[in-house]
Amino acid sequence: MVMLKECGSLKTILFAHEAGVSFLDENLKVIDKIAYVKNAVLEYQTLLKGEESDLLQKIVIKLGTMPTEQILVQTKELRDAVSKVQPSAETLSEEDLSKVVSEKVRIILDSGFAENEEKAYVKLREFSLRQSEIRIAEQSARLDMQAMQSVLALDELDKTINILGTRVKEWYFIHFPEILQFYDDPIEICKFVADVGDRKNVDDERLERTKFSENKREALYDAAQRSRGGTFREGDMERLIMLAEQTKELAEIRKRMADFIEKIMNQIAPNLTNIIGATIGARLIARAGGLENLSRLPASTIQVLGAEKALFRAIKTGARPPKHGIIFQHTLIHEAPKWQRGRIARALAAKIAIAARIDFYRKEFDPSVNEDLMNRIKEIRKSKEKIRGEERQETEFRRQRRKQKKFGQGYRR
Repeated sequence: MVMLKECGSLKTILFAHEAGVSFLDENLKVIDKIAYVKNAVLEYQTLLKGEESDLLQKIVIKLGTMPTEQILVQTKELRDAVSKVQPSAETLSEEDLSKVVSEKVRIILDSGFAENEEKAYVKLREFSLRQSEIRIAEQSARLDMQAMQSVLALDELDKTINILGTRVKEWYFIHFPEILQFYDDPIEICKFVADVGDRKNVDDERLERTKFSENKREALYDAAQRSRGGTFREGDMERLIMLAEQTKELAEIRKRMADFIEKIMNQIAPNLTNIIGATIGARLIARAGGLENLSRLPASTIQVLGAEKALFRAIKTGARPPKHGIIFQHTLIHEAPKWQRGRIARALAAKIAIAARIDFYRKEFDPSVNEDLMNRIKEIRKSKEKIRGEERQETEFRRQRRKQKKFGQGYRR
């Protein structure tokens, strides 16, 4: 018989397992039991978390009737729940818990939860499968997973809208080429085509909906009347209007998707959203495979997320490595002078790493992260010259490249 370490007399071990709950003495002999009623996995998980449930109430009542001086349980949360009736409740040590677990099949049989070992193992297998299903469902319902799928859908919508919008623009140009004097955005042209259609339909009512000034509305009306464009047959115009309406609807869907991403990112990653924006933040989460994965990445990796091909090409060929990946979309980087972009990218990536960790572990908004970033950006922008170290590095790189070409030698930066 397996013996636990001596830690007092009249000990009772509360052991929750896949088949039910068993009460054991210090020699791991079963003295009582409680079976699961409905969902074994949920009842098991709820019990170990120490959350209120019918099963916990039954256990507390049963422990109150037992002549025991000490209760040993598996988790701290369960210990806190049991301590209401037994203040001396303690958690099992890892060594003692491993001894109890090693006797699990025997405990299940002695508790009467299975008739033989084969059926006991069947119960364990069914429990594991059900537990895996629940975990998969929980992972699929994570909000960061929703943000990942939403931003990927947003990118696909952008591609589709750009292609269809450009097609409508070029197609309508044949009929009304002067329209480009008033609209440049393909989406706005799609809205105009869906509302007006043939240029001959331009009238005061439709011109009011354009929200142009009076002079511009008059110019648009004159352009429609004097247009040099070709005349479309009714069927051709109907097909063009249909395409324009579909593109317009996709643009509306895209707007709602962007609003959803903004909402969900403010909920799960407020610090990351505050620093880099909802859309770029969601793209980083998607690239990393989740907020938890992003929170574990170093700043140097976050800096080049999305530029993996360029990075591997640089390692392989000795070309210049990328200074930034997805974060280049942020205005702080792509609107900065080229010689400042590397420093800004490093500062931004460092704060993104901090923000992601705060969002995942602390789950609270900390405005100081963005304030520190802005202070650092101001310091970088005050610099009027390139960093001498970067200049020396660039000079050495070019010198080595010339040497490589001259002597035909491979070079790794």
